[in-house]
Amino acid sequence: MTADRTLAHAIAEWLPTARWSSAQPGRIDRITVPVVAPIADGVRLALIDVTAAARTDRYVVPVDDAGEDAAALPALARWLVATALGGATTPADGHAFVGHCTGTPTATESDTCHVTLLGTDASNTSLLVTLGAGAYVVKILRRCRAGVQPTVEIGAFFQRDARWNGTPALLGWVEHVPPGEATSAVIATVHEHIPGCTTAWDRLLALVAEGALAAEPGARTHGRLLDLVDAIGSVTGAMHRALASRPDLPPFAPERPSAATCRAVRDGLVAHAHGVLDRVRAEASHLPPDVATRLRAVADRGPVLERRILADTSNLDAWAFIRVHGDYHLGQLLVADEGEAWRVMVIDFEGEPGRTLEERRAKVPAAKDVAGMCRSFDYLLRCAELAGGPAHDAAVLRLLEDRFLHAHATIARDTAWWPPHAARLLEAYRIDKAVYELDYEIGHRPTWVTVPLAAVEATCSEG
Repeated sequence: MTADRTLAHAIAEWLPTARWSSAQPGRIDRITVPVVAPIADGVRLALIDVTAAARTDRYVVPVDDAGEDAAALPALARWLVATALGGATTPADGHAFVGHCTGTPTATESDTCHVTLLGTDASNTSLLVTLGAGAYVVKILRRCRAGVQPTVEIGAFFQRDARWNGTPALLGWVEHVPPGEATSAVIATVHEHIPGCTTAWDRLLALVAEGALAAEPGARTHGRLLDLVDAIGSVTGAMHRALASRPDLPPFAPERPSAATCRAVRDGLVAHAHGVLDRVRAEASHLPPDVATRLRAVADRGPVLERRILADTSNLDAWAFIRVHGDYHLGQLLVADEGEAWRVMVIDFEGEPGRTLEERRAKVPAAKDVAGMCRSFDYLLRCAELAGGPAHDAAVLRLLEDRFLHAHATIARDTAWWPPHAARLLEAYRIDKAVYELDYEIGHRPTWVTVPLAAVEATCSEG
């Protein structure tokens, strides 16, 4: 057995258990290792191709000498930060890993390096890296896709062109450059670390656990929760305003959609719904019987979803399409408690992991992001209930959504990208997001599938 085949075999042993992998136990047909580069003592950086059900996906997999995942090893973190901030290049049999720095390249050599894994429930791997006196957030983009990476493009835009400080600064990134004229792929990013923050998801979940939703409207905990929701709405409006602020730059200039574009968007939303429902029907048998029964019932309601989507997208031509976050939810916000106020910052502009890079970079209505956050409030309440908290209450959900939407509209109203009567299109994107979540949870977190399933069921019953 060759060294690469040995490495592929070792990776295959643990890959199906990795949160960021779509490979499922017993369903991998083949793993190959087209690129592997020794980057530090005991650490190799591999790009692997995983084939399952006639589909091949490429992943970024740092490994140790035993073929185990080495993402949290200090040697890897030191190399990623040094490569990005130093603008360095590591060759690998005709391939290369190249660093890019948004400012002046700097040396980051240090004898001390500490790594903290920032959560394990994500499609990528995020690390807090302290290297000497510096602290950085390093994200390994596990799915290796060639092309312009939105999180780099938008991060550089905020640094250079929009000067918006509502997101941690992008300091650099590392890309894989294949031989010849092939397009490169970003494999890791390095951002500034903002100390003292938690995610908005964790903060709100903690407030709910403390009884904030059950408290009297005038109680401090209740007010603090709503203040945070207001702050989230405000930062969302500011983000969209910044993304739409440069009509002179083609990748970011707001655009009025043509009739053909409107048709394509409607057709795309409908096709997405039908495609996911087909998968739901095919995968239902792999889930518990009671959930499978509910999934099959939803899968048969495709015509209802189609009618709702077509009705709710009738005013698409009233919107100016802009660049958006693309995967907007409470986990994509950092929150710092500053006493009487909340500081909120937006992170992770790479878009939905299940979409292509072209789809993630497309200009769309800002309603896509707003709908994503509304869906995240629903997730929050349903997850709190599953954890033994208060029962999911539609009135509470409406309260959170209304506060968020009002704060957003305070900044967004009277703009081309947030026209009057935005609520209708917002509903179409709520449906699309819930359908996307259903597909995602079936493939990655089957135990969570009932959360978006309940939302899709409600939509179908309303139809």
